[in-house]
Amino acid sequence: DEKTDTEKAALILAGGFGSRLGKITKNTPKPLLKIGRKPLLEIILQKLEKAAYKNIYISTHYLHEKITKYLNKRKSIANIKIIHEAKPLGTAGSISKIKDINLDFLTVINGDVISEINLDSLNEFHLEKQFDLTLTVAQFSTKISFGVVDLDNNFKFKSLKEKPIKKYFVLSGIYCLSKNICDLVTEAYIDMPELIDHAKKLGFKIGVFPIYEY
Repeated sequence: DEKTDTEKAALILAGGFGSRLGKITKNTPKPLLKIGRKPLLEIILQKLEKAAYKNIYISTHYLHEKITKYLNKRKSIANIKIIHEAKPLGTAGSISKIKDINLDFLTVINGDVISEINLDSLNEFHLEKQFDLTLTVAQFSTKISFGVVDLDNNFKFKSLKEKPIKKYFVLSGIYCLSKNICDLVTEAYIDMPELIDHAKKLGFKIGVFPIYEY
């Protein structure tokens, strides 16, 4: 039998306070700040629509009425639904509100992320490898502005590295979550790192998709 078609769905996390930007986000929610001529949210929506996402959910909280007003004026290709969080649910809590569609996986994107990532490649990777949860990661480098001394357990000198550059893989704010991971989320406050850690402890299969694009 042919598999029943599932609806391609994404969740944009647009409920944050953007407090690190100070006065800039006092009257404008961070996802509506413009990069060039377009708001961050518009850039993400266009990317999702181009990748043929039929259902896009947007979780809102801070200055939610401004995001709603923007979306009401927008001529959207996708079916867009707003999830209004009366109180903040964290970066994963709003997943509990997505119950009404048949999905293989949910793509979750932070509302302040701009990336040239190929979403089709990410989706194919997630499905082909049969991961329950796929994290996208980007390489982050930081230079330590001092000579770093390496010591042994007895505090004896081993080596010296002058101003080394340390490289790490960091979460880039884009995820693929299969239905069984989505079902772990209850209507309680939970951030994505906590959900990832919980899934790992339960033995779910977690994959990593490196981003080398902008």
